[in-house]
Amino acid sequence: MINEEAVIYTRVSSARQVTHGSGLQTQEIACRRFAKENNIKVLKVFSDAGFSGGTTNRPSLIELISFLAKRRQKTKVIVMIFRECHVITLTIIC
Repeated sequence: MINEEAVIYTRVSSARQVTHGSGLQTQEIACRRFAKENNIKVLKVFSDAGFSGGTTNRPSLIELISFLAKRRQKTKVIVMIFRECHVITLTIIC
């Protein structure tokens, strides 16, 4: 039974990470597994490849913020931090 809804955000900063190691696909698979294990429905996946975490000027991060602003309600975001999945609850009201 699905109890909650969330979006997934994945990001890698180097070209090598896009295709190896904790690449976008690896992160998405882990986040989807986490969502399934916690009865969370994934609404959408946002991914940024080759963007530094030191900047917020990332196309999919900007799209994610816009998506959350349109929902105007608390929304969980599943992210992978240091190879572990975490849930962050955000509400963006513009």
